[in-house]
Amino acid sequence: MTKRPSLRASVPTPADEAARAVEQVRELQRRQDAPITGADTPMTTSTIHLPVDLLSALRQAAERRATNRAIADDKGRGGRPSVSEIVVELLTRHRDELDKLD
Repeated sequence: MTKRPSLRASVPTPADEAARAVEQVRELQRRQDAPITGADTPMTTSTIHLPVDLLSALRQAAERRATNRAIADDKGRGGRPSVSEIVVELLTRHRDELDKLD
């Protein structure tokens, strides 16, 4: 009869676990220290109340943008309409006005 392998052989040593944890922490710190670009910007979800006509205008603008991108794209894929993207762009453009509000 052959001897079964020890269960202890499949358990990582504490030193290996510690080294892996340290590397994970360093990677998280590198990500935090990296400059924030458009795609890396932390986002959140919020619920806001808008007049129906403004929401309709935002949706239409998002549709137009998606259609224009599809036309400009060689493969005809423009992505899906994004009202959030329109809102972010408008708020970014008028950020100085937001900062002055009381």
